[in-house]
Amino acid sequence: MCRNSTNARCEPHDKLEEIGILEAFTIRLNQQKLGKPLTALITVFMKTTDHTAFQQFLASQDRIEEAYRISGDGCYWVKAHVSSQEELNQLLDEIRNTATTGFILRSEKSNR
Repeated sequence: MCRNSTNARCEPHDKLEEIGILEAFTIRLNQQKLGKPLTALITVFMKTTDHTAFQQFLASQDRIEEAYRISGDGCYWVKAHVSSQEELNQLLDEIRNTATTGFILRSEKSNR
């Protein structure tokens, strides 16, 4: 980010990046200002052991920011941003073609 800068504040960041401690920089988008005020954290329970179709579905969805394959209670955790309850219902219906779902109702703690 600061590479090739003469700014003294950038030198420590550049050094940490050179030695592999800093691997990446993150930008956090304001989803509400982007027109997607609802964030859904969805637990997905697959109906079959063939996950290929669901993984392809995940890759094709701009609404889905993150997806994790998990063990224990559920098969995937999915984080999605949508513009309305109607769009969330549509996404859940699309997921339910290959899986069942449950989702988090509210955040009790966030590192934002």
